[in-house]
Amino acid sequence: MRAYEEPAYWRDVGTIDAYYAANMDVLGIEPRFNVFNPRWPITSSNYQGPSARIAEARIHHSLIGDGTMIKGATIRNSIVRREVMIEDDVHIEDSIVMDFVVIRRGARLRGVIVDRFNEIAAGARLGHGKAPSEPNFHVTASGIVVMARGIVGRRGHYDRRDLP
Repeated sequence: MRAYEEPAYWRDVGTIDAYYAANMDVLGIEPRFNVFNPRWPITSSNYQGPSARIAEARIHHSLIGDGTMIKGATIRNSIVRREVMIEDDVHIEDSIVMDFVVIRRGARLRGVIVDRFNEIAAGARLGHGKAPSEPNFHVTASGIVVMARGIVGRRGHYDRRDLP
């Protein structure tokens, strides 16, 4: 255990705000829950895909999942899960992006949870306690914007040749 880690980490994630906070606990140089601590092993499924591919990105205090493709984006204090495609000039901050999401050129996300199988349009602005008035968005009392599970196809929903 390191001094900054909680000796008995446990969180009730029964609300969206609690889920968001627990995910943010794994980020930073001194995380409250260090996922790389060998005394707290984390096991997961055996993912059968490529490693992440990152080109010209600025990534700070973030976790990036396998199979993710990033080109020219800025990502701060965020979790990006597997097989996410992030195009040029995208800015993601204080956010959680689930599997199989496409984020198009110039989009801005701050304080957002994006569920699986979504596509964020080019130039979209999500976060800061504001969400489009569409039925698949929700804003929590603390201002976290949640984009519900999308309808984009499960596999092959983007062309991997889009990035170098």
